[in-house]
Amino acid sequence: MNKKTIIIALLALITLTTQGQDIHWRIEGTVTNAHPQDSLLLYGTERRGLIARLQIRDGQVVPTEGTCQEPMVCTLVVSKDEDRPQRMYNAVVLENGTVTIDIDFRSKSNCLRHVGGTPMNDELQQLFTRFNTPPSEAGGWEEGIRRVATQLVHKHRDDLLAPFIFVSTCNYFTPPEAFALGHSISERLQMSNGRLHTVLEHLELQQETVEGCMFKELTGTAPDGTSVRLSDFVGHGHYVLLDFWASWCGPCKAEMPHVISLYDRFRDKGLLVVGVTVQDTPERSNAVRSQLNIPFPQVYESKPMSTYGATAIPELILFAPDGTIAIRRRMAIQMWEKKLEEIFKDK
Repeated sequence: MNKKTIIIALLALITLTTQGQDIHWRIEGTVTNAHPQDSLLLYGTERRGLIARLQIRDGQVVPTEGTCQEPMVCTLVVSKDEDRPQRMYNAVVLENGTVTIDIDFRSKSNCLRHVGGTPMNDELQQLFTRFNTPPSEAGGWEEGIRRVATQLVHKHRDDLLAPFIFVSTCNYFTPPEAFALGHSISERLQMSNGRLHTVLEHLELQQETVEGCMFKELTGTAPDGTSVRLSDFVGHGHYVLLDFWASWCGPCKAEMPHVISLYDRFRDKGLLVVGVTVQDTPERSNAVRSQLNIPFPQVYESKPMSTYGATAIPELILFAPDGTIAIRRRMAIQMWEKKLEEIFKDK
């Protein structure tokens, strides 16, 4: 047998071996508070499109099976009837075995109450358990998320779970902490995983806007179409709470009434709140502003993602009276309220 024949034979053997290693996944579970028209769509997180449509029947997810060449993280999206908008849920990992899910369509927080049944999904549930614990009952809620996320990222630094967990939780760390954790993931994934690569680029920008740094300018338009700058509000002797949000962001709109409540409670003590929209249009922003009766100033059409390196919204940043960044980290709205109570307790 000559050298060329041997190489061809080896390539054929590799192909057959690879074909025999396809991932065989199955999803089943329970659903509460679903409408008859509802179904679950399974999308790949790395631009892989629609993977499967999961049907719901009598409170059960109709068992659905499929194959893929390698394990992959997918996002569950609820496909509703025309009068009810789609809503995104937590993710699941497609890997060998049966994945079990439990979803409550009416949950106001993380609607995926449980995921498990396979090794990676069982580990994801550790993180979801922290997210699903009410902050008021958790005692160190953010610290718990950081602890579990760090453990899982280090354990899975060379597989698909680390980028997903890191991207999902990096805003719960300070920018330097997140920067270090992200770079603990293997260099191969830092280069090949698009979402991870983008977040790490944003975190480099965040190094210039950490706590203690002076604010960076943003320019845009006000709701009435006039020009406006962040410096019109920041650095003039009072605390300014900056709220990054968008009309297309469900969590932003869910959090907005709480931000308005902070504004109403502390404005007479010297707090100014300013909204900054992200990748939005003035028309859509104004529609939500009217719908939610947002009372504080807005900056539309600026470039907050490239200026402040925001990796996810909503995000709040508190500026001190001199214009420096006083607080920049992801916290539950209840923790923001406590921080503001401490700041304004003598005013």
